[in-house]
Amino acid sequence: LKEGDVALVHYSGHGVALDGENYLLPVDAPRPDKIDKEGLKLETFALMPMIERIRATGSNVQIAIVDACRDNPYAQSGTRSIGRSGGLVEPGRRPAKGRGGFFILFSAGFGQTAADRLDDRDREPTSVYTRMLLRKMAVEGKAVTDLAREVREDVEALAATVRHEQRPAYYDELSGPPFCFSPPRAGAKDPVAVRFLELAFWNSIQDSTSPALLREYLDRFGANATFASIAREKLDCYVSVKPTHVGLRISEA
Repeated sequence: LKEGDVALVHYSGHGVALDGENYLLPVDAPRPDKIDKEGLKLETFALMPMIERIRATGSNVQIAIVDACRDNPYAQSGTRSIGRSGGLVEPGRRPAKGRGGFFILFSAGFGQTAADRLDDRDREPTSVYTRMLLRKMAVEGKAVTDLAREVREDVEALAATVRHEQRPAYYDELSGPPFCFSPPRAGAKDPVAVRFLELAFWNSIQDSTSPALLREYLDRFGANATFASIAREKLDCYVSVKPTHVGLRISEA
């Protein structure tokens, strides 16, 4: 790593929280019931000190993807869970301030388990979280904050199909321009700027009774715009109401 780099750490495995710090367990780490707490710390990797070491190289942005349970039971079949001392917690130690920063994606909410698969018939090679994450990462120009929210919704809905509760979380300490795993192509419009313009345009016309302005909104921002359905509904109402002309007959006195 060198100055200005973007550093990515993707961890899929077992996690545990000890004294307010997140620890990632390598495959040969002893089970928590086989070793005392301090001994376990020596056999694992603390998440925030790891990010601090990466930041010390001069890297500008640090992204950590932690696909591990955030509950506290012993290892269970079909989940990424281990440790009786508590599940992964919000970062307690923070790197030095400055441009860039770090962003952590957790595959489950606090106290939840992260499913490896939906059921025994599931043949996907990755976990429930990672498979949904990979699809979003390939979308050009998608900011990591938008990606994190969309993946959370997708994973929560998919897990619900097998009656499993899993709601991914994220922790954002980024500053500066939006970070994208797949940057927009040269000449492509900045999605953040487009969203800002759309909101500003809609705020200026939402109380208008002009069909022309509603059509302009749909033409400019497309059928999938944030308020497209409302605009179409308003437009349909204006079109369906035909003006009534009252004729006056004037007779000579």
